[in-house]
Amino acid sequence: MPSVRKTGSTLLLQLLAATLILLCLYACGKKGWPSPPKVIPPQPVTDLRSRVSGLQVELLWSVPPAADGAEPVTRFVVQRSADPVSETCKGCPILFTRTADIPATSEHTVTWQDTIQKGYRYRYKVVGYSEGGLAGKDSNMIEVIGE
Repeated sequence: MPSVRKTGSTLLLQLLAATLILLCLYACGKKGWPSPPKVIPPQPVTDLRSRVSGLQVELLWSVPPAADGAEPVTRFVVQRSADPVSETCKGCPILFTRTADIPATSEHTVTWQDTIQKGYRYRYKVVGYSEGGLAGKDSNMIEVIGE
C-alpha cells in the first residue's frame, strides 16, 4: 500500500474544519434568537393627592424610589381630563391630555398647581419617565369638581 503523505495545506484545512465544527457545537451563550436587554421602567407614583382652595388645585405626590435594576424617574408628566359635570357618562373612556412636564428633583414631594372652572369635573394622573424616555405605569387617579 502506498503511503499517503498529507501536505501542510490539507492538514491546515482539516484542523480549521474541526475547529469550526467544535465552535458550532459548543459556542458560548444561550441558544436561541437574540433578545433585547431587559429594562425595568421607573416605579409608579402611588400617592397622588390634591388640595383644593377655591378654583385652585394643588397636586402633591412623592418621588418613587428606584427599585433594584429599575430606571430612576427624571421627570413627571401630569395628565388631565376635564368634562362638564352635567355630562356624566358611566363606562365611557376618559380622555386625558398632557398638561405639564415637570423635572424630578431631589425633593421627596413634588407639587404642581392648576386653575379649574366651576361646573367641571377634573381627573388627574401622573406618569414618571426615565432619562431615556421609558414611561412607568400611571399613578392613582384623583378627581376634583370645580364648585
